Order: sequence, then structure tokens, then C-alpha cells
Amino acid sequence: MTLQLPDYPLPPTAVDLEPEPARRLSVVPRRVVNSVASTADDRQLSIAGAGAVVPFGYGEFRTGPLVGKVTVYQNRLVMLLVWCLGEIEAIDGLYLSDGTPAPASVTVTHYTGTTTQGVDPTLANAFSGWNNPLVTSIRGRTVGLAYSVVEISASTDMNAPQFVAQIRGKKVYDPRDVGQSPTDSATWLYSDNPALALADLETSALYGRGKSIDWGSVSTVADDCDELVQTTEKRRTLGLVLNSKSDVDTWADTLSVYAGCFMVNEGSITKLVSNRPAAVTRAITDDDIVADNRGNPRLQIRLKSVADAPTVVKINYTDKSSDEWRDSPAYANLSGAVDGSLEWRVSEVSLPGIDRYSQAQREAVERLNALTLTDLEVTFVTHDEALQDQVGDIVTVTSSRGLTAKPIRITSVTPIEPGRWQVTGYEYQPGVFSDNIETAPTYQDTTLPSPTDPPAPTGLSVVEEVYQLANGTYASRLAVTWDASPFTYLDHWDVRVMDGPTLVHQASVPDPEYTSPAVQDLVYYTVQVRTVSSVGAVSDWQTVNITANGKYLIPGDVPNLDGFEVGGEVRLNWEPAVDLDIWRYEIRYVAASGLWDDGILIDRVDALRIVTNDVPAGTWDFMVKALDSVGQYSANEARQQVVVTLDSGAFLVDSNDFSSPTLTNVREFQLGRVDMVRRFVTEMGDTIASMFPNVMSTYTNPLATYHSSGSSELLSETWDAGLLISGTWQAEIDFSALSGVVTAYLELSENGSDWTQYVNLTAKVTARYARIRVAAADTDTMLVKLTGVSIRVDAVPREENGSGTSSAVSPTTITLANEYSAVQSISITPVGSSALSPTVDNIVVGNPTTFDVYIFDDTGAQVANDFIWRFGGV
Repeated sequence: MTLQLPDYPLPPTAVDLEPEPARRLSVVPRRVVNSVASTADDRQLSIAGAGAVVPFGYGEFRTGPLVGKVTVYQNRLVMLLVWCLGEIEAIDGLYLSDGTPAPASVTVTHYTGTTTQGVDPTLANAFSGWNNPLVTSIRGRTVGLAYSVVEISASTDMNAPQFVAQIRGKKVYDPRDVGQSPTDSATWLYSDNPALALADLETSALYGRGKSIDWGSVSTVADDCDELVQTTEKRRTLGLVLNSKSDVDTWADTLSVYAGCFMVNEGSITKLVSNRPAAVTRAITDDDIVADNRGNPRLQIRLKSVADAPTVVKINYTDKSSDEWRDSPAYANLSGAVDGSLEWRVSEVSLPGIDRYSQAQREAVERLNALTLTDLEVTFVTHDEALQDQVGDIVTVTSSRGLTAKPIRITSVTPIEPGRWQVTGYEYQPGVFSDNIETAPTYQDTTLPSPTDPPAPTGLSVVEEVYQLANGTYASRLAVTWDASPFTYLDHWDVRVMDGPTLVHQASVPDPEYTSPAVQDLVYYTVQVRTVSSVGAVSDWQTVNITANGKYLIPGDVPNLDGFEVGGEVRLNWEPAVDLDIWRYEIRYVAASGLWDDGILIDRVDALRIVTNDVPAGTWDFMVKALDSVGQYSANEARQQVVVTLDSGAFLVDSNDFSSPTLTNVREFQLGRVDMVRRFVTEMGDTIASMFPNVMSTYTNPLATYHSSGSSELLSETWDAGLLISGTWQAEIDFSALSGVVTAYLELSENGSDWTQYVNLTAKVTARYARIRVAAADTDTMLVKLTGVSIRVDAVPREENGSGTSSAVSPTTITLANEYSAVQSISITPVGSSALSPTVDNIVVGNPTTFDVYIFDDTGAQVANDFIWRFGGV
């Protein structure tokens, strides 16, 4: 396997170095940056290792492998995957090309590219004669390669493997750390600071320029990169793999963009100048500028055209928000580009070493501001005082040529004759470097993009909601919402959940909603939300409070209830309600359209279904609610109407008609002598004069309703069924309300003294005594017709069976084990093949219940014979 570094020219020796002109102190052209950029897909490709360029990288990045060796060994696919130049900090993970982690069945061994790493034993066994630790000599220096050995068993379910490694890259020298030495790489540490990466590339004789550098200037720029923006994040970080063939200058210029600095050559030493706001070092006037032969200051002003300057800057960065890292854009634009007053001209720059949207947004804003605002260049000739000026300094220039204290950043100081220096610079605008997009330049020249003073969120609200955990249990959390914002430069919202002074949770969200982790019961929470702009500016916090009820929340409603009836048996099922601690589900039934509170309890169950035979015949609404551990019901019941019929095996045990009711403030009347219907109406004993003091035309309701206040009642006589009967009891009575509310009850009792009322005139219970009551209260008026007033009871028979032997001279009496009040059926089956006829006689119900059996042959003679009997009754 032959590997090489990117195609950089070998650096010259120190004695060959000649003074170089100052490096670029302006915006690095996008063609330079884009020439070495590659897409996320390209960076993560797997390619053949032979003759390929070995990449190296700084910070955290993902890269595809150089595939060095592949073979099948012991029923496993063995692969040698080379990642980059060492020594790196770590290989943090192995992923498939779609960003998902490699299957657990894939075995992998990582090597970080140290110069002392040994030979991998798997490769030694799989490849005959393999003795290569992947440590080699390049340009006279010993260097290790970071690589992985991957083993894939034959049982692993995956397509042709395309792997990607997530890597924390090279260790670099940090002059701010007194424990590190620039000449001892063993003391260097991992860093994602782009200024340190730039210094490493500039000083490395292996893959860089091999130059000396002003480490003090490196410290200054590194500090600017580490500066916290809005006290939350570093201003600049880097995660970049250098995998494209290009000259060192191009890569250095590109890294200077990431570091936010300029590179200045001062003889054989490179100095970094931070591209950040700076103080003015000197004020220059016409007195400091050399005059020409006509006495005019030797000063030239050039104003570049902005007619074709971009109105939009698009930065492509590496988006790490999903499993698969991808390229995503961040935009900055002039306000006119949005409303159409300016042409939409886009400058697209690829900076894959940026992996945060906020940093990419700041880069876009500052680049757009620089291209728009720094359009003035000044060149003048001055005296030896220029010796104090350094490239990168800020001076103000006041001249009769039209400049008044104009800030200029010096880009070059060049001797042109004895005692004469030519100074060149471009205008300096502090607004370029602001964390906000300014509305106008600090020193008026042109316009800046729209303001980024973010508005505070509005419409903030919070509710507590119950959700299901992965283990199937429930917890509650806070659901926070607020109004969407029309703010053009919105980046995200910050959210904090506080328990008094204690921070419980915080998050940054792109949409106007937030859901917290699980919260505690009966804790008073404060939720705070603020707006964050694309350049890190923040609004005031907006606050809303809530007490989390947790288990004290009302249980959620049962989503739906389904049910049907077969032969008197009702089968119900429902879906679970949402709550932290549902204890049971309570099921009731009520007459059609009746209320939950009027329902009759069937049962409380901890299941999602119930089967019951306890509901009498009729049309019923079945209802279910969730009931929690603190006794709270769902707010609304789930409801299903079911028509219940008699049990398919039920039969009419007995019935009774009523004709002699007991009356309380009720009078019987007839409509005429031929009226055969007995009618009863409320009558309070009032006189005609007291009921109708006015002319009769004023009384528009039935005359019987104009009575004084008092309760009225019709009570039927009591029916004794003789024995306790378990079955469906049903009453029939024709009644109505002439006014107010009139209620009819079926009253049942086991002993004739303790009565239970059933307002629906039906019940499935055990009883012996029954009666009907019709009642009206106050000024309510009843009308009852005594036609077909009856009670019947239907029951499912209980069965007994056995055997016996008949007698040729007398009956055989069968005595049953249980007491019965009615008989449904008795069957006798003679044993044998002869033609025999059984007869049952003398059936006696009660205690005991008996019946006699006779058996006759085909001549009519009574005979003795074995038989089997079966009895059904209640």
C-alpha cells in the first residue's frame, strides 16, 4: 500500500528564505476558500488506499477511509481502514455512511497514529508476513497513521460496508499553556481552536510551510477565537479534514478565515493579526503626509464599485444535528435583497470546518458587512514616524483630500526612499465585527443589513401533559408554546425551566414550542423563554409559571368504548386513558342519554374489557371512566349504546297483574260511563274556587295541573313470588306527567320490608317481593292508566340431573338437591333397547322440590327399569 501526503512542495531551508511581502489583509476570495472545500458526502467516501493522499485534520470531523487491505479470515471479512495522519486525540466512533452506528456485531480496533504503535495481531494473522505498524518516515520524519481494523462476521446483516470515522484530530502546540513546548510534540494537546491549527500548519516542516511564527500573536488570536459570544459559546471553533491537493498558501489562507485573522510576513517570521475590533494607534493629518511638488499631500483614495457586490452571503457549513452529518446553509442578506429593492446576488462560500449554525451565521454577516462597507482604500507617503506603524494597526487619516478622521487598517508599510514610507490601508468599520447586523455603518459610507435586535417572545403559555415512558409507565411534563416570530434574523429560542433559583433544564429550540423532561408533583415551576438572533443577540426573558400537579391531574378520558350483546351477555372493551397512576376503570349503565351520575355501577376493573350478565333487558348506554389512585375520575365518560335482550336460555317464571293500588293525594276517575280504562290523577283536595279564581279562559294547561303544592303517589299491592328468584324483573305501567316530573319505580325486596328502587322499571337481581310505585312532588301532576299494570320475572334455569330405577307397582319419587319455585323442563330417558314410555307426575315445588316417575312398556304395563333424569327450573 503506497500512501502520500497532499501534494505540497517541500519547504526551503532557513538560509534560502527571502523576505516575503505582507500576506493578504482583506477578505479572502471565495475562489480560494472553495478550491480546497469538499462536500460532506465527498469527505466521507471510502476510496482505495493505493497511491492515495493521506488526509490530516484539526478538531472534530468525520472522514471516510482509505481502504488498505481486505480479506476473508476465519469466516470474517477483515478490513484495514486508514483515516489520517497521526498522532490524533481519538477515534470516537465508527459509523455507516448514513450516520448510524456500526452494528454491534462489527468488531473494531482503533490506532491513533502514534510513532510507537505496534503491529495489529488480526492483520498479522489474516495476511501472511504482515509486520507493518503503519509507522513510516516522510520527509525525514517518523510519523504514524491513524487507522482501524474492522472485522465483520458472516452473520452480520448489512450490505457492502461503507464506513465513516468520527475523529478528534491532531494535537497542536498552545503557547498559552506553560506546560507545552513548541519543540516537544509529546507535550501538545488536542484543540479545536483554529488559530492553533493555522500556527501548526505554518510551522510544520512535514506538511506545512516550516516557518517561524510570532507565538505572542498566535496567543492573541487564539484568545479571540475562545472568546465567549453572549457568554454561551466560543466565537470560533474548527473541525476540518485537509484532504484536497493544494499548495500550502491556499490552505493557510483558508485556515485564516476560520481563525478570523490575517497573516503578515515580517521577514522570516509570520505574524497573526486578529480581524477583530481594535483601538486607534495614531492620528495622521496632512502635516504627517509628504507633499508633492505642488504642495498637495501625496495621498490617493480609491473607492471600489459595489454595484456588483453580493447582496447575500451563503455559508455552507457542516450540520451535525442529525445522525448523518450533512452540508447546510446559513445566510446573511441586505434588507433590500429581501423586499426586492436590490438584486439578489449570492456569494457562496463553503466552510466545512464550521459545525455550528451560529458560527456560520456570524461568518456570513461579517463577510457581507466587509464586502459592503470596506470599499475605500487609502495610500499615502509619510515620514520616518511610519516606523512605529505595524501591519494591522488602526490609524485615523484627516486630509484636505476629503478625509476626516477616517479609520484605516494598515495593510503595508514599504520604504520607497530615504526617510520616506508608503503606507497602504483600507477603511476600518467596527460594525463589520459586531455580533449584530447593523442598520448603518459606524462611519457613514454605505448601508449595512437590517438590525438584529431580537424581539421578546409573545403569547407565552404552559400546560402540563401526561406522556408514556419507554417502560410503559406514565409521567408528566411541561408543554410550552409561544407565538411564531416574523423576525428575519431569528436563529432560535432559549428556554429555561426553574425551580425557584435552581435551573432544572435548559434547551435551544428552532420552533416556538418546547417540551420539558418529566417534572415532579406539586412543584411550582417558572418557565423562561427568550429570542436569540442569528448573530447571538438575545431578547429579554419572558416568564410564565405553573404548578405541576403530576398524579393529582384529572385522568385523561377513555378514547372510545366498543361493545355488543349476545344472549343477554354484554361484552365491552375500551382503549386505555392517559394518566400517571390509573387505579381502575369504572363501568356503569344508564337509560339511553342518561347521565353518568345516574348510572348503575357494574364493576371497577384493572383491565380493558369486561363481560357481564348482570344487566337487565332493555336499551342502555354503557359508560366507562378512568379512576386514579386519589379518587379522581376522567372529565368525560366514553359511551356506547347496547340493546340487551333476555338470556337465550331464560324463560318466564311468573307474572302478576295489579288492580288495587294504594293512593296518596291521587284520585281515580272515568271519562264516561262506557270508559273501561281506570285512570288516576293527582288531586290535592282543593276547591274549585281556590284552584280557579280567575276567568276560565286564562287557564290554558290541563285543569288537573292547577292544584296546591304537595306530593302524590300511587303504590301497587305487593306481589309475593313465593321464593327468592334470581332473574330479570320487569314492570309495565302506563303513566305520564301532566306537569313537572313524574317517576315510576320497580321496587324489589327479598324479605318484604327492605326495598330497592329501580327507576328504569327493570333489574337483574334476586328478589321475592315486587311492587310498582309512581310518584310526583310539589306541584307536579301524574296521570296513570291502570291497563296492563304488571310485573314479570324471567330467569335462566338451573339444572340438576341424575339416575334412578322405576317401580312396577308404585311411583319413583325424585327429590332435588335445591329449592325451586318454577319448573322449566323435566326429561326422562329410559335405559335399554326396549320400547318404553316415561311419565312424570306429582311435581311439587318448594322445599323440597320433588317429582314422581313412571315407566310403561309397549303394552301399557308399568315396569321397573333404569332411567336417567334431567331437571331445569328456578
